Amino acid sequence: MLRSPVLLLIYWFVHQFAPLLVAPQRIWAEEGSKVFSSSDGSLKITYAERIPAKPVATKLGLILLFHGGTLNESSLLSATLGPLEQAGVGNHYILVGLKSIGSGWDTRDDAPVTAFIQHALTHYPIDRRRIIGMGYSAGCYYITRFAQEHPEFFAGAVGYVGSQSGGPSKEAASKVTGLYWVTGHKDQLQPVQEPRAQALRNIALGLPVVYHEDRDMEHNFLWGQTGLDAIAWMQPLRAKAAPLEADDSEFIASFSDDAKITKLLGDTKTWMRVVNISGPQVAPVLLAGLRSDKPTVQTNAATACSKVMVTDEIVNELAKLLAGKDKKLKASALTALIPHASWNHPLAQQVLCGAALNSATALSDRRALVLALAQVVKLDLLGGFVYQRPLWALVDLLDDDDAMLRHGAFQALEPALTGGFAYQPGASKAARSAAVEQWRGWVEKRCGPRPAW
Repeated sequence: MLRSPVLLLIYWFVHQFAPLLVAPQRIWAEEGSKVFSSSDGSLKITYAERIPAKPVATKLGLILLFHGGTLNESSLLSATLGPLEQAGVGNHYILVGLKSIGSGWDTRDDAPVTAFIQHALTHYPIDRRRIIGMGYSAGCYYITRFAQEHPEFFAGAVGYVGSQSGGPSKEAASKVTGLYWVTGHKDQLQPVQEPRAQALRNIALGLPVVYHEDRDMEHNFLWGQTGLDAIAWMQPLRAKAAPLEADDSEFIASFSDDAKITKLLGDTKTWMRVVNISGPQVAPVLLAGLRSDKPTVQTNAATACSKVMVTDEIVNELAKLLAGKDKKLKASALTALIPHASWNHPLAQQVLCGAALNSATALSDRRALVLALAQVVKLDLLGGFVYQRPLWALVDLLDDDDAMLRHGAFQALEPALTGGFAYQPGASKAARSAAVEQWRGWVEKRCGPRPAW
């Protein structure tokens, strides 16, 4: 036992400050800028890279960074490293910042960027189906256009404080690269009106776009809650037009063998691999699991659905589980639907809203659904207000007969409006009617008329 005050002080000092005296572990290997040149020397691009010192796997994702005007290949590296590490996926990705030919980005950069991607596919230990583009300001204008045009390269693209160069692609929504798009109300360099209009045009065409606005954001990159959500959004993404590895193709093909499928679906390793492969190619496996007559298999399939991007057919199967009687399956289906509804999947939003508003749904389930809708609209309420169906559902629930449903709906909506029109969820129907009408006027002004349920 330590009795001397001096020894006690030394003991305290060592335990308090020893960690600060140890050299920190290097998470990323740093090098200076380099110049890539095509084999014939006709195409060149300057780049800077960050490679994890201790990668999580033999093949990693690749994030390509597209700077804002007057910036350079190194400008976005630190701004990206922090959120990645905060999300716990810092060692899952190689980062490469690219430098445009001019101060901003335009079609002159298409050829060198394409050549660099082809170079990266052979010279970096990357999964070719997990390339993500991230653009800031001028880089947002570029990557939102370039990624949509190249689903063979990009699993997805994240754009901050910028619009889109050229009109959106008119390809089938199932083939186009998904976009995660964020603008700020306090941005003095890029007024929100232009990117908002362009993003909504994308959405109206049925393209996979998550669009958010933040009332407190200036000309920032990977800002606040949207930054971490953008990183979560890109985890399950895979390039839709990129081919599977041979062994993954064989694995998916094995589910066409009736003699093997029952055993495969019952193996928990199957679902781990399905999540790892992800992409539209795993849809048949997910559907087989969701349609199984074994609840354990259905639960595993539904859990996997929360970690991969899903089709409408899969959402419809999850809706059946949500409406069923098995409580565990209901919970798994709800957990799977929430992230997709949060990332603007129209049918996932419709399923959740319809079930929450349906008086035939068990009251306990409706209360859980209101909590789910609160998660769905959380980032939309930062200032975008584009999730029309979920917002209308919550406003309509302000006048529900059940006080707990009213309370949950109001708690979800309250961050959008200081004072909340003095709405009181515990008040009588007559006493709350004026506030409910004001909420209905508010949501119609921001989102348009009530949708058909």
